[in-house]
Amino acid sequence: MNCLEKVGNEYVFTNAGIIFFAKNPKKFLIQDYITCISFKGTNRVYILDTLECEKDIITNIEDSLAFAKKHINLTYLINSDVMREQGNATRKEVLEIPEEVLKEAIINRNMSQIVS
Repeated sequence: MNCLEKVGNEYVFTNAGIIFFAKNPKKFLIQDYITCISFKGTNRVYILDTLECEKDIITNIEDSLAFAKKHINLTYLINSDVMREQGNATRKEVLEIPEEVLKEAIINRNMSQIVS
């Protein structure tokens, strides 16, 4: 992953190394953070909630995903298909945007920082 590079007689972290392994990556890379914002409506005028993610990349991704899931619609399905699938009368939770799609969007956005 090219996290280290040799400079003279010592090894130093590359940007990727800092993002993955530093305790406070923003100290070295001021652009290494995620700002999550939930707006009311589509005009981006009224802010309902914000979250600043300024930790390591894994924690930032997990916190961003939790924020997104908190602010999108969730449907509970209880029907005969769900009961057959799960073998009981429990509900099935269905996010408005599938969790895999949210993860992919958050990870792709953050990985673009490592490459640049």
